[in-house]
Amino acid sequence: GRRPETTEQEAPADDEGKTDEDTNSFPRLLSEERETQKLALLAEGFSDWDRHHYTAFIKASGRYGRSNLNKIALEVGKPLSALEEYAAAFWSEDLGKKRFSEHEYDRVVKLIEKGEKKIEEIKSLARGTGVLLSLFGNPWEELEFNHVNCKDKMFTMEEDRHLLCWAHKYGYGQWGAVKLAIRRSPNFRFDYFLRSLPTDMVGRRCEQLMKAAEREVEQLEKKAREEAGIVVEEEKKEDGQSNGDCSVVGEKEVEGNKISELPPVELPMYKVAQSRRRIEEKTAAEAKKKELEAKVEEIEEQMRQMQNKLKDLQEYNRDANVRNPAVSADFPDSMVPSLVNLIALSGAAGIVSAANQFASEHPGEVSKRKIISKIEEVAKKEKKEEDGDTKPVWYILPEYENMLEVDTLRQLRKAREERIQQLEEKNEEQNANETLDNEENNNEDGAIGPDGTFAEFPEYDGSEPPREKKKAFTHFCMSTRREIKASLDPSVRKDKQKVNSLLKEKWFSLTDQDKKVWKKWEKWDTKRFARDTSIFEQAEHKRKRSHYVSEDQPKDGVLQTMHIPKKRKGNR
Repeated sequence: GRRPETTEQEAPADDEGKTDEDTNSFPRLLSEERETQKLALLAEGFSDWDRHHYTAFIKASGRYGRSNLNKIALEVGKPLSALEEYAAAFWSEDLGKKRFSEHEYDRVVKLIEKGEKKIEEIKSLARGTGVLLSLFGNPWEELEFNHVNCKDKMFTMEEDRHLLCWAHKYGYGQWGAVKLAIRRSPNFRFDYFLRSLPTDMVGRRCEQLMKAAEREVEQLEKKAREEAGIVVEEEKKEDGQSNGDCSVVGEKEVEGNKISELPPVELPMYKVAQSRRRIEEKTAAEAKKKELEAKVEEIEEQMRQMQNKLKDLQEYNRDANVRNPAVSADFPDSMVPSLVNLIALSGAAGIVSAANQFASEHPGEVSKRKIISKIEEVAKKEKKEEDGDTKPVWYILPEYENMLEVDTLRQLRKAREERIQQLEEKNEEQNANETLDNEENNNEDGAIGPDGTFAEFPEYDGSEPPREKKKAFTHFCMSTRREIKASLDPSVRKDKQKVNSLLKEKWFSLTDQDKKVWKKWEKWDTKRFARDTSIFEQAEHKRKRSHYVSEDQPKDGVLQTMHIPKKRKGNR
């Protein structure tokens, strides 16, 4: 008989009939040991993390730093608890480093460390900028760089001040906000160069200035530590980038990959530091001057000894060659040094007067005609304005200057210094008076202030007597009293005796140069008082006149009798 055909529907019946025992009879793909290892690895891993989560974690760690887990969690899109668990596993030596290949792990760690280094640099720039700006009362107008050269031909000092202040205000990288602040500032309303700069150039200049500020603060702190006697180990220098004229090299002490903090130090305000530096320069100049004076005195003493020996030798020769000096045809050589010293000290005296004085000191030894002839030979009368001369005086010719005695040289040097000092004071006073006169003639509403700029007087209408003029010390107290009170404890701020004693102590500690500022304010206030007095007198005069006129006017509405002419009739 024929074998029955099987249909397609009957074919899978055999498979459906198979049991689990038949399935387990297949050979295993993994051994039990490998299967156990597989399960352990799956337990260690993070099954809910994909490749894009890992990439976002690496980028966010470089952007915000490995310790800023809150921002990293927002960037990755995972809960903070899950991110903490993943970060702990990634940075652990036993898990993260072993599960990645050595090349991949080192590459990722270097990327993150590079980002963290950039974050530390930005923090250092922000700190340096903030510290430098805090040293000035008004950095928008007073900011200066003393230890770093950051000048640029394209930018003025005023522009640099505002750019650095705006960079600190808005933060590093917010160059668009700085650009907008430039366009809104009235100070640069007509500064088309600065207003037209692209944002990247504004950012580049701001970054240069922030690096310069960091370097400036480092130099100030280094100097402050040296003055305080704080010993710091030799610092390792890291190469820094320099743009334009700003040469900035970061100085940090590096231990492995961690940056160790230097000992903190308190920096003085810029005005206080400037005053100290001025005092130090003055002290150094005085010490140098004393050193030079000591050397000059030593040289003059040697000259004195040599001149005394020459005099002794001349006396010996004159005793050996006895002759009548009055009959001599020429002026005696032994008398030339005496004549030279006499003429050098004669100043603006006439030649006849000097000859008479020499003849009276050496009677009968030489004629006046020969004395006058010799004076014209050894000296010349001229006016040297650079030496402070106001009229022609006698100057010894160079070939006879070696005959001048030490005492004569000292007197001449002292007289010259006095003349130069008097001339400088006179010129300074004259220039100041001319400037003040010009300003007063041009504008009666103000005068020149201590900084050389025009300062307006407060408004005054003359209705009340003017305020009295104040002394320099009063202006100093009015400006400094609030600062003194702020430095005291709240419990003693109302103690007037304590505050006044501190004000006096601070006033007497000021140098003459610092006191000049307040004396100039005193002069300014004197001019203000003169202006107010003039206005008050004029107003008083007008009030008196109006009072006299009002007395002549009718009172209580009664009109005075007046003659009113009659209307003339016209001819009809």
